[in-house]
Amino acid sequence: MAARDAGSLADEAGRQRYHGQKSLGEVVEDIGVGPAHLRVLALGGSVWLADGAELLLIGAVTRSVAVDWNLGPGSRGSLVSLVFIGVLLGNLLSGWLGDSIGRRTPIVASYLLVAVMSLGSAASQGFWMLAVFRIGVGLAFGIGQPSWGSLGTELTPTNWRMMMNGSANALFIVGEMYAAFLVWYSDPYMVDLNWRWLLACGALPSIILGFASMFLLWESPSFLALAGYPDKAKVVLDSMRIANGKPDVSIDFKVPAVTIGTRGGMARQLGVVFGRPMLYSTITVCLSCFVLNFVMYGCLYSMPQVLPKVNMGVTPAMGLMVGCLWEVPGVILGIVCGMSMGRKNAMLFYLVATGVALVLFAYSASLAEKHPGAELIFQAGYFGVKAFIACGFIVVYQYSSEIYPTVARTTGSAVCIAGGRIGSIICPLIFEALQDLLGTFEVFYYIMAAMCAINFVFVWHMKPGMEASKDSDSPALEAALPREKSSMGKETDALMAAVQGKA
Repeated sequence: MAARDAGSLADEAGRQRYHGQKSLGEVVEDIGVGPAHLRVLALGGSVWLADGAELLLIGAVTRSVAVDWNLGPGSRGSLVSLVFIGVLLGNLLSGWLGDSIGRRTPIVASYLLVAVMSLGSAASQGFWMLAVFRIGVGLAFGIGQPSWGSLGTELTPTNWRMMMNGSANALFIVGEMYAAFLVWYSDPYMVDLNWRWLLACGALPSIILGFASMFLLWESPSFLALAGYPDKAKVVLDSMRIANGKPDVSIDFKVPAVTIGTRGGMARQLGVVFGRPMLYSTITVCLSCFVLNFVMYGCLYSMPQVLPKVNMGVTPAMGLMVGCLWEVPGVILGIVCGMSMGRKNAMLFYLVATGVALVLFAYSASLAEKHPGAELIFQAGYFGVKAFIACGFIVVYQYSSEIYPTVARTTGSAVCIAGGRIGSIICPLIFEALQDLLGTFEVFYYIMAAMCAINFVFVWHMKPGMEASKDSDSPALEAALPREKSSMGKETDALMAAVQGKA
């Protein structure tokens, strides 16, 4: 009798210790920010560096490729659109991969695939061969980006997530600067570019980062815990606390009640993303990503063709490099806005500022050759577009990875980013069609300004505070999976209590 009473007391004590443990998110908060996050940023966030280098290069060399192979406007635009078709497919694939096999593997695969496909592009012998490799490059980008968004969010304390995402976007600028330097080195006036050499050099960062991340990049402890590997999650947390100089921080955490299993799979994740509590936010963030991508990549594609037509006082290649530098203040502004105001207000600010800059750019470009004073307005519009889009990327993409719970975070982020990729697919085609029809580029920029205004209305009616949802305790997850969570939670509680009671 006494033995049974002692056993009951031990079981009760075990249950109390279990329920008193911190959540995994609280452990991440206690570990804080430090050298561990610089390592994660350099190895994981550099998927954006590879993206920036490749996308600026393909936009810059499109005209040279067209001259070599006698391509028309439609073929020129399609070379860039095909990249984003691949990105769209990769984003959708990344959602399933990231929530099924982890965040790390898609990132490593992304680097290595970008390198292979870029070298293949450089060796292409015709339009269709190049088109296939450009789809492959896009697919590689698409696999890595949503997984990075989830990894960076799950390894970083809440108050520092915007800084982590902003820093990754700054690496996109580093990639652009690298590519712009290569373009300047090849031909400052961008008339006779050695496009094969440029595309081959564009693969170098991905080769280096791919092998480095293969050996040094950590997996998300949140994913490991949900996948049923809490011990492996503790290994990552232990490495992070040592790297951050906090060896005394406890890494014991309460195992999540919801675990990732084969049952339900993608249907379960999509049920969270498109469930009633999340539906309007999902639609709005998809639209926001669409507008953001259309404006960002529409400018990235069109500006190398527009700048040679406008006198900026510097060579076109130098104008590209200066424009990349103006994205740095935009990144800083995005971080400040994200850390000082709600995500909704930050998105509204970016849309207004970007719309105004687009109108200034389009209006002053047609006057710059006739009125010297208009050059200053043109430069203000040009640099404003570059800065405010960089700000928007930080805010919108961070929001897309915060509003969904861990069990569907990569899927939700991938759906939103994939929706945005439709904008990047069609923007080169629309630019070329308008150029061919009207003989001018200004209308294209006015259309983008109007899209910002429409996006503003949708964001205005969006419910604020959705990014406050936390991991497996998210209201969206509760609404989508109440029975499964309750059942699995009871099983996990009983198992943990029994194990700790025996200890």
